[in-house]
Amino acid sequence: KFSLVLLIPLYIFILAIFSTTFALLAKITSLYIALPIFFLFYVKYKKRVFFRWNVWLLSIIVSIAVIFWYNRSNIRMTSYIFNPENLHYIINPAFYKRIFESIAFFVLTPLGLVLLPFGFLKKAENKMLYFFHIWLISVILYVLLYSKHNYVHYSYQIALVPPGSVFIGRALAIINEKKL
Repeated sequence: KFSLVLLIPLYIFILAIFSTTFALLAKITSLYIALPIFFLFYVKYKKRVFFRWNVWLLSIIVSIAVIFWYNRSNIRMTSYIFNPENLHYIINPAFYKRIFESIAFFVLTPLGLVLLPFGFLKKAENKMLYFFHIWLISVILYVLLYSKHNYVHYSYQIALVPPGSVFIGRALAIINEKKL
């Protein structure tokens, strides 16, 4: 007997393939989202995540499409990820000063930057809230991996807004609970 319920997981899986692929084709720097996606798979499948065919299939299809595209377009992915210039930025204190200023004044605002650590350090009520911890850590790694681009373009730190907003909101909830 045919049921529409059987098509919904396939529909979501195909949508995940297309949206992930298109995000990476539009900008390879979107790769930072891989860690939060893996966390979602891990929460769902636990240690069996490494043996799930759908996780492997999603990873393989997206990887093949992205590698094929960047190979054909003559854009070297290594110029983004393994760029030797990135090391120059990472060891330079001016890089951290500029990133801090960008995040403090343009991305999260000074008040948001002060509140963010309090929301981050608040114990998660359930394990799904750790998704935002993983997302923020992933974005921080992204800022370091793509240091040259983050140094030059303020817009590269916009990826901090979604997870940062969650933690700022959690900090404001703490303040509201305490009636400070």
